[in-house]
Amino acid sequence: GDAAPTSSTGTPTQTLSRAAQQQLMISWQADDPDGDKLVYEIDFRGEGIRGWVVLKKDVHENSYTIDGNSLADGRYFFKVIASDREANAPAVAKESELISSPVLIDNTPPIIRLESQKRTGQTADIAFEAQDAASAIRSADYAIDAGQWTPIAPVDGILDSQSETFRLHIDSVPAGEHLLVIRASDSGGNTGLLRVVLH
Repeated sequence: GDAAPTSSTGTPTQTLSRAAQQQLMISWQADDPDGDKLVYEIDFRGEGIRGWVVLKKDVHENSYTIDGNSLADGRYFFKVIASDREANAPAVAKESELISSPVLIDNTPPIIRLESQKRTGQTADIAFEAQDAASAIRSADYAIDAGQWTPIAPVDGILDSQSETFRLHIDSVPAGEHLLVIRASDSGGNTGLLRVVLH
């Protein structure tokens, strides 16, 4: 990620997609003016935690991969420390470090809560809330009887927060029972589902 101060207020957060989280790759670029061979240490810390935890020492490549599911939901910073100690005496060896912008790990799908449902003749009105613990809700849609997915707009018109309220009005619902499935996805690509039976 880009260089960022330890207290990164205002620094854009990188959100990992669900597919990317299977393997989280940390990569960087470093050069030594003397052409010395560099060795790296990778540390990390969670947001709100002061101390750094060593992830890996004595790395000679410019990337390192970890299991994205090994970190709980939350924002993390990664620090790479580059050193030329393997090519110089301890007294003259030098090192430099770079801290990433915050990286959001989000492995948990949104929770959808039904607030109300009403069936009147061939119309149905559904109210529900989608809430995610780690990232913003990015989409919501519905399908009836395993049919085509139809997008739903939030009440405030903008999908930009971790909790969104929706009001769904459906016309021309045929007589009889029908299965309505509501789907909501978060910024991390996780999907939550809610089943509603229309009577």
